[in-house]
Amino acid sequence: MSLWQRKFDTINLPQSFGSEVFCSLTLGENDVPKGGRKSLFYIFPRFVSKIISVILTDKLQKLYIILDRQRRSSVRFLLSVIVFLSLWVFVYSVWITLGCPISPVFLTNLLLVLSGFLLIFIPVPKSKCLSAESLGKKLLEGVLLALCGVLFLCAVKAVIIAVNPSAFSDRPFFDFSRLTLWDAFYAVSVVWQEFIARAVLYEGLSKIMKRSRALPLIISSLYFGAVHVHLGLVYMLGAVALLSLFGLIYIKQRSIWGVCVPHYVLGLALLILGFV
Repeated sequence: MSLWQRKFDTINLPQSFGSEVFCSLTLGENDVPKGGRKSLFYIFPRFVSKIISVILTDKLQKLYIILDRQRRSSVRFLLSVIVFLSLWVFVYSVWITLGCPISPVFLTNLLLVLSGFLLIFIPVPKSKCLSAESLGKKLLEGVLLALCGVLFLCAVKAVIIAVNPSAFSDRPFFDFSRLTLWDAFYAVSVVWQEFIARAVLYEGLSKIMKRSRALPLIISSLYFGAVHVHLGLVYMLGAVALLSLFGLIYIKQRSIWGVCVPHYVLGLALLILGFV
């Protein structure tokens, strides 16, 4: 043992320093030496290890609380979505069994109202989906996309008529007479749909599937396609395709406003052109 080690090994901690109290806090009462005499080489490592143990225990407890809260939130989110989809299947089955007593449009509105109950059980993740930041740029991108979509639908209808002249023969190319007063409120419905699809479903799934952006987009699109089952298979597939496209725009803009424009315009275009 070196002279330096022997010197500190024989240090007698003064009573004014509270050596017994100090040792009892770090080592436990049974380890306190009589007379307060203890080697610093014995006390210091144990004191440090005790402090580290307290810090790690506190951090682990906080981490456990956070993870448990996330687990509970994820379970509540998934259960709410499953219950809602199951109830909607039963509503659809009753509607079919009774011979479709109400119109599909009314059933769609009922679906939008029922989807509001999701917000009671599902905590809406914090996001900037309603932010007005760079609103003009996002709306302009939405308008350009909507125009491209309308031109594409017109081209598709023209090709269908060229191949099968009897198709759409009972109505003009643009049938504006199909518009009703309800279509004026369709914009509110679009905003609500995009809020549920993006702020609730997509952001909620993104919290669970943090390593993937594609899966939350695909699942939320399939979910919205499934709840449109009362409008037919073609409409369901169209809803999945459009919701996927709008989802890509949302991921880029992180706002629903640039998505609402093409959603609203294309929805009316499908009606005017006679696709729905």
